[in-house]
This record gives sequence, C-alpha cells and structure tokens, in this order.
Amino acid sequence: MALISLCTNASWYAVLGVGGAGLMDSTLAAQANLAAAIASGLGGLVAGGVAKYLGVRCAMIAASASYTLFMGSFVLYAYCAEPIPVILTGALRGLGMALTFVVQSVMMMQYPTVAQQGRYLSTFFFISQSSGIVGGLISLAFNSSDVARTLGLTTYYSAMGLTALSVGMAVLLVPPHTLTRADDTPVALLQFTGWSKEVTRSVGSFCSPLLLFLAPYFLASRWYTAYQLNSFNFNLLNIRTRAVSNILYATSSMASSLLLGYYLDHAKGHSQRVRGLVVTGLITGLVVGSYTGALVFQEQFLATIGATSETQLIDVTQPVAAAPLIIYVIWGALDSVVNSFPLWVLTRATRQPQAVAHHLGYCMFYQSAGLAAAWVLDSARVSMRDQNLVTLVVSLVGCGFIAVVVQRYLVSPTTDQAKRNNMEKA
Repeated sequence: MALISLCTNASWYAVLGVGGAGLMDSTLAAQANLAAAIASGLGGLVAGGVAKYLGVRCAMIAASASYTLFMGSFVLYAYCAEPIPVILTGALRGLGMALTFVVQSVMMMQYPTVAQQGRYLSTFFFISQSSGIVGGLISLAFNSSDVARTLGLTTYYSAMGLTALSVGMAVLLVPPHTLTRADDTPVALLQFTGWSKEVTRSVGSFCSPLLLFLAPYFLASRWYTAYQLNSFNFNLLNIRTRAVSNILYATSSMASSLLLGYYLDHAKGHSQRVRGLVVTGLITGLVVGSYTGALVFQEQFLATIGATSETQLIDVTQPVAAAPLIIYVIWGALDSVVNSFPLWVLTRATRQPQAVAHHLGYCMFYQSAGLAAAWVLDSARVSMRDQNLVTLVVSLVGCGFIAVVVQRYLVSPTTDQAKRNNMEKA
C-alpha cells in the first residue's frame, strides 16, 4: 500500500509539487486541483461503500489508473494546449484520491494491533512521504536550468510511468482475508452489507458528535496545499529551487512521521489524552511559527524586488534561498504529523470496524471541502498575504477542535470498559 502511494504521490510531486503544474500560468493547475478537491469530497461520501463493494485490489487499481489518466492529460496538453482533459481527469483523480484514502487508512487502522498502530502509521507515512524526494529528484534531473520556470516534457512522461507502475502493484495486492495480525488474530474485514445499509452508515457519520468535532480539523488538514504550492512556491522560487524544496519537504516529513510514531507508541508514562494534547500543542506551535515566518519573508522579499518576474525568482544558489527552504522543512514536518495524527485519534475514539470506512469518507469530505475552498481563493488571485492569513486562522481553529476531541474522547488504558463503550457510541 505504501509503495503504491509512493508512486502516485511521486508523480504528483514531480508535476504539481513544483507549483502551477510546471506551466507558465498556474491557473490550469488551480482549476484541475479544484476539480479534484470537489470530486474527492463528493466521492468521500460514498467511498466507504464503493471500497467495500469493489474490494481492496479493484479499488486500488481504479484509483491508481485515475492518476495515470491525469498525468497523461498533461502530455496531451503539451501537444494541443487543450485544458478540458486536464480538468476532467483532475476530477477523476479526485475520485481516485477518495478511494485511496479510505482503503489505505482502513488497512493502516485494522491490520496492526493497538500497540503497533503508531508504528504502522509512521512507517506508512515514511514510505509514502519519500515520494516527495522521488518526485523532486525527477523534477530536478530534467529541469536543472537556473532560469527555467516550466517543466520539460520528459518530466510528464516520467510521472505517467510512475502511475502506471502503481497500477501494476495494485494488481499484485493479496486479499485482506489472507492476512493476520502479529498476535495471530484475523484482520477485521470490511463487508459490503448492501447499498441501503451503506448509505445509512454514511448518513450516520454526519450525526456523530465525534466526527462533528473533527470536521474543522479535517477542513484545515489540506487547506495549506494551495498556498504552499501555487502561491509561496510558485511566486518566489524557480523550478530547480522548487524541486529542492520538495526534496527537503519530503525528507523532513519522513523524519517527523517516525518521531511521531515512536512517541505515540512508546510514551508509556503519558496517557493517551496527554500524548494527544502534546502533539496538538506541537502542531499549533509549528503552524504559528512557520506561517508567521513565511508572511514576514514574502512581504519583505516582494517589497524589495517589486512585482515578481521570471528573472527575479529565487535560485537555490542564492543566500536568500535559505529562509524559504527552512520554512519548507517545517511545513514538511507538519505535513505527515497533521495527516497521520487524526487517524491515531480516530482509532482511539472508535472501535467499530464496519463504521471506520464511512468515518474516513466523512473525513475525506471535509478535507476536500477545505482544499476546494483554498483552490477557489487561489484561482481568484487572492493575494499571498491574505492566503497566508486565512490558512493560519483555519489551521488554528482546527487545532482547537482536535484538542477538544482529545480531551473529551481519548481515555486512558485504565478507564473502565463501560466508559469506553459509551465513548464509542458517541
């Protein structure tokens, strides 16, 4: 699962991770990402049922193939400059994102024992986040000019090849019923129970107090993507510096995922609630520090050089590049923590395997809604300053709500089973 995620995400990093999909104008990339966000949000409402109906293997084949079509649309665009296929396949990729998120998250939550969940989450995100290094190296290898602002065609072909490899690996997935946990217990399978029951469970997720409290956090958990890529990265750095920033971002993300997993599994002196609050506080501090720093840097830099142009983009060889690259290292560390931590919280707050897929689809809906709203702001040419401030405020609100979830729903191992059952019903 992690290797499939590596290939699909590496293709994304190689093309869209450099900002603007490597094109001179970032508008098409923003429109394609907006289509993907809307589709993944709507798809998240039914992704749980669809994943159960198709099964793990077929769901992952379909999801990976959507990435192949999306990358192929950029190859087509290079020859005929037709934007419609890019936007349409962007929507297909959004549906694939929803399926991928549900299937991979369910397997990460159901396959390990409770004591191993932090380790499995961190290992998955470690491998998955190495995609940023792979994608960044592809961008850097084929676009090493110090003045280039667009990607070469070879980059798009390479990205398409990676997604084709992910389809091949999806074909090789073994059925979940053949797997056992480390303690020899069978993996809890997600059984398709009919569309009426699946729809009822999906609707029920919207009435869960736990998920309602988590909604603002998931709304914020991908909001930052538009600002980081199409605003900060695209407007300040040239192509090869963006590739370097992606590599640093991914390296930092891999390291933080391992540290998070180790802390969540081995901080035996801390209760689950204390561990959750410590991580929430860490996220809050890094969010405030990094976005405040980014705002100060971009305002000072743009005030110094005036209107941005191709010749004024920052190159990795310049001393001024150190500041944005350090900011990207912090954002990379945040990325894996922000996205793996709520899964750990969710596994502690609910023990109902059949509801997990629908809970994840619900979370994907809000995550995609936030991402879509952020891409709308970017498409509307909202200023870098305003995008930064909106991202900061949304992130802080999300942190506040997950702190409430941790305080209210996470129980210590000594808490009696009756209280735990009451929490799960909520």
